[in-house]
Amino acid sequence: MLPAPVTYIFDFKQTNDSLRQFVMHEFAAAGAEHLVLTAGLLQRILSERSLAKTLQQEMSAEGLTFCDSHVMFGPFLDLCCPVAEARP
Repeated sequence: MLPAPVTYIFDFKQTNDSLRQFVMHEFAAAGAEHLVLTAGLLQRILSERSLAKTLQQEMSAEGLTFCDSHVMFGPFLDLCCPVAEARP
């Protein structure tokens, strides 16, 4: 069985461009390898297409990758919706 990667989540919506790079550096310095591509970052990428390449470069510079992501549509459109009536 292959080991599952450990990913770390951080709410990047609360950061600006400079602070985002600092947070990435701190995760890398602490030994993290993979971060979660959050819904907030995905929403920004949709409105600022160039951010995708910027994030890739920032992550690569720190030796990090986005290994998984969180859906940006909210709990009622998620496959694992916790509200039974909303699932059908």
